[in-house]
Amino acid sequence: MLSELETNNFRDPEPVPVLLWKANLDKSFFGFNQGWLDFTGRTLEQETGLGWLDNVHPDDAEKFMRIFTQNFDNRRPFSVEYRLKRHDQKYRWVVNNGVPIINETGLFSGYLGSCIDITTQKQNEEKLKKDKKVLQILAKTSASEEGSIFELIVEQLATSQSASYALIAIIAPDDKNKIRTIAVWGNGTLLDNFTYSLKGTPCDKVLGTDACFYPESVQHLFPEDTLLAEMDAESYIGVPLRCSKGTSVGILAILDTKPLEKEEHYLELLNTLATRVSIELERVKVEDKLKISAQLFSQTKEGILITDTNSRVIDVNPAFSEITGYSREDVLGKNPRILSSGRQSPTFYESMWVSINERGYWQGEVWNRKKDGELYAENLSISVLKNERGENTHYVGIFSDITQSKQQQEKLRLIAHYDVLTGLPNRSLLVDRFNQAIVHAKRVKNLMAICFLDLDNFKPVNDNYGHETGDKLLIEVANRITKEIREEDTVSRYGGDEFALILRDINDLKSCQNTLSRILKSLNETFFISNNAIYISASIGVALYPENDDDIDTLMRHADQAMYIAKMSGKNQFHFFSPSDSKQQKKRQKQLESIKKALRNHEFQLFYQPKVNIRTGEVFGAEALIRWIDPEKGIIPPLEFLPLLQATDLEIEIGQWVINQALAQLSDWNQQGIHLELSVNVSSYHLLSEDFLLSLENELALYPDIASHNLQLEILESSALSDLNKISEVIETCQKKLNVRIALDDFGTGYSSLAHLRTLNAHTIKIDRSFVADILNDASDHVIIDGVISLAEAFNNEIIAEGVENTEQGLMLLAMGCDRVQGYAIARPMPTDKFVEWLGNYKPNLVWLNNCKEKSSPLQNKLKQIRLAIEQWNNEVINNFHIFAAADKSPLCLNHEKCLCGSLIDRAFRDQHFLDDSVSELYRQHQELHLITQNIHALQSQRSRQNISPELTRLEKTYDNISKILNQLETL
Repeated sequence: MLSELETNNFRDPEPVPVLLWKANLDKSFFGFNQGWLDFTGRTLEQETGLGWLDNVHPDDAEKFMRIFTQNFDNRRPFSVEYRLKRHDQKYRWVVNNGVPIINETGLFSGYLGSCIDITTQKQNEEKLKKDKKVLQILAKTSASEEGSIFELIVEQLATSQSASYALIAIIAPDDKNKIRTIAVWGNGTLLDNFTYSLKGTPCDKVLGTDACFYPESVQHLFPEDTLLAEMDAESYIGVPLRCSKGTSVGILAILDTKPLEKEEHYLELLNTLATRVSIELERVKVEDKLKISAQLFSQTKEGILITDTNSRVIDVNPAFSEITGYSREDVLGKNPRILSSGRQSPTFYESMWVSINERGYWQGEVWNRKKDGELYAENLSISVLKNERGENTHYVGIFSDITQSKQQQEKLRLIAHYDVLTGLPNRSLLVDRFNQAIVHAKRVKNLMAICFLDLDNFKPVNDNYGHETGDKLLIEVANRITKEIREEDTVSRYGGDEFALILRDINDLKSCQNTLSRILKSLNETFFISNNAIYISASIGVALYPENDDDIDTLMRHADQAMYIAKMSGKNQFHFFSPSDSKQQKKRQKQLESIKKALRNHEFQLFYQPKVNIRTGEVFGAEALIRWIDPEKGIIPPLEFLPLLQATDLEIEIGQWVINQALAQLSDWNQQGIHLELSVNVSSYHLLSEDFLLSLENELALYPDIASHNLQLEILESSALSDLNKISEVIETCQKKLNVRIALDDFGTGYSSLAHLRTLNAHTIKIDRSFVADILNDASDHVIIDGVISLAEAFNNEIIAEGVENTEQGLMLLAMGCDRVQGYAIARPMPTDKFVEWLGNYKPNLVWLNNCKEKSSPLQNKLKQIRLAIEQWNNEVINNFHIFAAADKSPLCLNHEKCLCGSLIDRAFRDQHFLDDSVSELYRQHQELHLITQNIHALQSQRSRQNISPELTRLEKTYDNISKILNQLETL
C-alpha cells in the first residue's frame, strides 16, 4: 500500500468509496487515485494542479481553498465539506480530510488526503433537525476531534431521550464473538469502556438482523445477558453500524430502566446517528492507514523503488537514496538498470521477469552497483500493482542491503568447514563427507577406507625452526597428500600434525595399499622450507568399511589404534586395523584392569583449578580434574590413562564417579559458604549411555542444597561428532529439565562448526590452550581466537580461555573481549583443602584490574593488542641472543607482514581504525624493527658480536618510536 499511495495515479488500498489525492510543497495537487478519476469522469491531466477545482461547486471553492491554505501553512490536519460534480454532472456532498506528510528527518513534504461521498448522510442530517440536542452534536463537533464525537453522541442521545444508558460499540477485532464499547453514557456521566460476549444478548440480534426494539421486559427475554441485569434495564433499542460494504461492524443502542414507546421516533433518530458514526469510523480507519502509509514510506529502512509499466522510475523513498547513493532527482524518469552491476546474466533477468509476469512477484538476491561504483548485495522483492480492471499499473521493488551479511556468511563458512592454515576440510566437513561416502559405499558395494595419518618427528621442526616453519611444512604436507589421492577422496586436517583421509571406491586391498605407499613416499621426500632442508615421515592407520562398523567414531578409533601400532613398529609405514591385534589388546586390557583396581582402591582424586573473571577479579568457578594417585608411582597424569578408557564401560563408571565427587564437593562448599560453578569433563560415550540422564537426575536429588546450575558439564567438541542429534537432545534435557549448564571444550582446534553452536546450544565455549599459548606471538592463533570470540558473541555464548600462563596473555585476551580465564597464571589444579586455602588467600592480579578500570573503545583495544604484541617481540629479541646464535634460523618470525604485530596493524588499517598518516608511520617503524632484528640475527650467525651493540641501540630507539606513536594514538 505504501507504494500505491505514493504514485501520481495510485490504486485504492482496498475497494472502498474513498477518493484519494496528494498535494506537493507548492500546494498543487498532482496525485489522484482511480476512484477519484472514476468519480469525476476526468483524466489525470485534467485534474492535476488546480484543474480539479473545476468540478467543485462555485459556492464552495473559495471556502475549501481558504481552509486548505490556512491548515497547509500551519502543517495541520483539516476536514472540510463541499459539493463535488460527479461524472453524471450532478453535485455530490463530500467530506475532504487532509493530513501532512512528515518524512523520517522531520521535514514536511506535502499532504495526503481522502474524500468520502456523504450526500446520503447530508440528507439524513436534515432529518436529525427534528431533534435539536443531537443536531448540536453535529454542529459543534468537527470530524478531526476523533474520540469526542462518539462521546458527545451517546451523551446527547441519552439526555435528549431521557434514557438511562446510551452506547456505541464495535465488534472486537481479536474476537468476533465479543463486542467492545468505544463510548458509554450512563446515569448522567461517561462510563469506562468494556468488552463483553455477544452470546445471548440483544446486541447479537441487532448484528445478525437489523434494528431491534424491546420496549419492556428485556431482561426476561435475554436471561443470559448479565449486563442487562447490572444496568437494571427494562427496555432496549439498537441499530447496527454498517461499513461502506454494508457489513455490520457494531451497534448504537439505548437502554432504559423504564419501558420505551414510539418505536418509529427512536429508530429514525438512531439510524441517522448510526450513519454518522459509521462515517466517522470509516474516516478514522482511512486516516490511520494514510498516516501509517506516509510514515512507513518515509521511515522504513528498506529501500523502495516504484516504476510505471514502461520501467521509468516515478518515486523512491529516503532509504533508497541512503543505500544506493542516488538522490530522488537522480533517478526520477530513469530505468532501474542504472543500478545494474553486470554480475547477473541476461538469463537471470529473463527468469525474473517470467516470474513477475506469471505470478505477479519475484524475490531473490541481486548484486547491484551504488552511485560511487561500489558493489552491494541486496535482498529484493518485486511486485506488480494492478487497477480494478486487473491491468498492470506499476512495479514496486523493496530491498535491503545484505552485503555485510553475505561477507560475514562467507567468513563463517570458511571458519565452519575449513582449516584456517591448510585450507583443507576440518572435522565437521569430514563428517559430512564421511556420511556421503557411507551412502555411496552401501549403494555400489565397494570398500571404503578411513585413514588416520600422524607425522613422525614433527615436534623437533617446531622446536628447531619455529612455528612459522612448522605451519609452512603442514601446508606443504597437505598439498602433497592432496596430489596423491583422487578427486572423489577427502583429506582433512584433523588437528595439529594429524590428518584424516577418506578413500572411496576401493576395488581391492592392493589398490588401497598403493595409494598409501604413494603418500608415504611423497612425505618421505625432502621438504625445502625457507631454505631449510627438512626430513619427516608419517605413520598411517587404516580402518576398512564394511569390515568395521559404519560409525565414524568407531572407524576413527580403529584407524587411530592402527596408526599407533604403525608408529610403534618403526614409523614411516601404514597398518590396517585388525581385531587380531591381540598383543595390543592384551596390553590395553591389562591397563584397564589396573585402572579398575585403582578405582576400587580409592586411588583417584579430584583436583580443582580456579576459573576467574580477570576484569572484576571474581573467582566464579573451578574445573574438576581427575588425578590418579598411585601408591608407588605417585601422581599419574590423565593423558596416560584416560585415552585407554574410550568407549568402555569403565569410561562411564569413572565419569559417573567424577560427577558424584563433584556434587559432593559442591555440597560441602555450600556448607562452608563457598558458592561456585564447578565444571566436570564428560565424554560423548558417557553422555550417550542409556542411564546417563536418569543417573544425573538421581545424583542431583541426593543434594537438594545444591543449585543445579552450578554444575557444568564440559563436552569435547571433537567427541560431539559421534551423534550430533542425540547429544543435542541430551544437552537440551540437561539444560531445560535439570537446569545443568553445558560448556563446549577444545573449541577452535581446526574443526569447529557453526552447526555445533546451533545444534549443541552450549552456554559456554572454551578456547583451547594450544591457541592461548602463542596468542602473543602467532598471528594464526590470534586470528582463530578472535574468530571464536566473535562466534561466541554472535551466538550469545559465554566464553572462557584455558591455559593462561602469564599476565600478558590475560591482557591480550581482555583486549580481544575475553575476560574469563583459567590457567597457571592464576593457579595450578590442587586438592580441595589446598583450593579452599588458596581461595581464602586469593588476591586478584592488579595489572588486570587496573587495565579494566576505564572502559576501552574498539580503537584502544586494538592499540593494546598491538602494544602487547610489540612488547612480546622486543622481549623475545632481547632475551634470546643465545638462540639466535645457536640456530641456523631465527626462532622469531622475521617477516614484518606475517608476525602478529604486523597482522594487527594491517587489520586495524583495513578496518579504518587509524588515520592514514598514523598507520603509515607505525607500519614504517615496525618494518624497521624487523630489519634491525634480521641484522642482529645475521651478525650472530657470523659471530660478529662487536657490531651488535649499535644495532641494539637502533632496536631500542625504534621500539621507543613505536611506543610514542601508540601513546599518541591512545589520546585520540
